[in-house]
Amino acid sequence: MLDVLQSVQTRCFQQLKKQGTKFKNGIPKLNIKRLCSGNSKLDKSIMIFDLLAGKQTCGKECHKCYAMKAQNQYSLTMLFRSINTVLAKEYPTVLKELICDQISKSKTVKTVRVHSSGDFFSQAYINMWVDIMQEFPNIRFYTYTKRFRDGFDFSGIKAQSNFNLIDSMVEIDGKLHLNYGNDAHVEKLVELGYRVCPAVKTNWKGICGRDCDLCMKTDKVCFHIH
Repeated sequence: MLDVLQSVQTRCFQQLKKQGTKFKNGIPKLNIKRLCSGNSKLDKSIMIFDLLAGKQTCGKECHKCYAMKAQNQYSLTMLFRSINTVLAKEYPTVLKELICDQISKSKTVKTVRVHSSGDFFSQAYINMWVDIMQEFPNIRFYTYTKRFRDGFDFSGIKAQSNFNLIDSMVEIDGKLHLNYGNDAHVEKLVELGYRVCPAVKTNWKGICGRDCDLCMKTDKVCFHIH
């Protein structure tokens, strides 16, 4: 398992260098943990799994994508997500073992966010997450996806009681719209039964996962553009 991870890291590092990505201190120490902590807005009990943002996982590139911005700005973020993406596409069994091992050994993780960057890209990958969720029935999982209408079967993943799957696309008057936007758009979504995430409001001092758990419990969440 570690041999595969080391090989993938070396391969991704060399490929990124050829593409012009600059690393200050050379190839980093091998990191077997494939889940990472979030920013200060997230409770410490939440871990995140990320893939590369963009067409290879999301099927599209969204205008002003915050995930794309982060990986283009930080070379180590690009490398970390690149490794996860290669593992997910070529070595899903190894990736599953690494994720399960990390969750099993953690004394603090209670929730896993799947994809603050990237999205479901294949049926086999979706099924891998079903297996992980079944192995940890006491851990909550949640994610947003734009790929409901891309021909994948989400029935297995939706059947897991410890998982909340949120469609990032909303149909309004026969057209698809993202679940975030300006005040007028959010107001329309609220009329359709959506709950507004409080975290993007400048006067909110709470912590996601501690003071608000909409993402973990409801499949209709929307955001003010930020």
